[in-house]
Amino acid sequence: MSEYIVLLIPKTEHNVQLMAITMLVLLTGFHWLGTKSAGKSQEILAVIKAVGLLIFVGVCFIFGDSPTSHQVTQTFENTAAPLTFISIIAALQAIFYTYDGWHTATYFTEENTNPAKTLPKSMITGVLLIIGIYIAVNSAILYALPSEMLTHSKLAAADTISYIFGPGYSKMVTLFLMVSILGIVNAQIMFAPRVIFSMSRDGLFFKSGAKVNAAGTPSVAMPLTAILSILLIISGKDTCGKLSDIATFFFVLSYAAGFIALIKLRYSEPDLERPFKAPFFPYLPYILIILSLLFLCGAVYTDINSSKFALAFIVISYPLFLFVKKMN
Repeated sequence: MSEYIVLLIPKTEHNVQLMAITMLVLLTGFHWLGTKSAGKSQEILAVIKAVGLLIFVGVCFIFGDSPTSHQVTQTFENTAAPLTFISIIAALQAIFYTYDGWHTATYFTEENTNPAKTLPKSMITGVLLIIGIYIAVNSAILYALPSEMLTHSKLAAADTISYIFGPGYSKMVTLFLMVSILGIVNAQIMFAPRVIFSMSRDGLFFKSGAKVNAAGTPSVAMPLTAILSILLIISGKDTCGKLSDIATFFFVLSYAAGFIALIKLRYSEPDLERPFKAPFFPYLPYILIILSLLFLCGAVYTDINSSKFALAFIVISYPLFLFVKKMN
């Protein structure tokens, strides 16, 4: 987010890390006040993002010049590539974080009045909306921005507006993107401490991580998350990028583990109360397990270095688990 501030105010380019840390501390302090205010802020930011993106789509299609048949053909030629297993995996990796987060509503199950009804609706509706908005935004950019400009663009949305209206208007999109990033950071601060809180309560982390303050906020997990985040900011962009690549491996691995657990529990505990059942069981979970494993194989093949780090983290995690278990 601080990098977007630099685009708006170039004089701040030497204080990127300081601004990032300051915003993180301020947001952590805001979330410390309680879940109601934090949740309401996320709802407001989500609406602003959705409305802003839809306005962007409308502007592109209304004011953008319709591409000629030659430009459409040229776009296909410039982006054409052999359809292989590796190319599909590379494409999925590129858009992974667009859809990741569909499951984070489950982290707030105990803070929800009727999770059996609202969680499935939230996750399914959320994913469908993201797919619709994502396709609409990309279609708008492809419609309004020539392919030769798009190929070299770092901020396609800003460049699209700049191409349509002139250079001065791109800052409006940059400001909107900054608000969008604020929503992402806000959501991360909400759910990340709750992972540590849940692990602590289940004996997978130190017991002190399960403490909450009077407002219901994880009083140890949240400051711990903030401190670790600050260390990441200080470590630099390259380190964060590498950890992001490694995290993709673990996210997909956890999804596969969840699908396997679903099948296991359905047979081992058939009488367990299930307000919402997975459709097309058991075929859909098996298909998703196969797809997840194929994704993992492709990810390992295309990024050996990150996969080595991921494997090292897995090896280290078990003795750490035994140590924490002994401490508890």
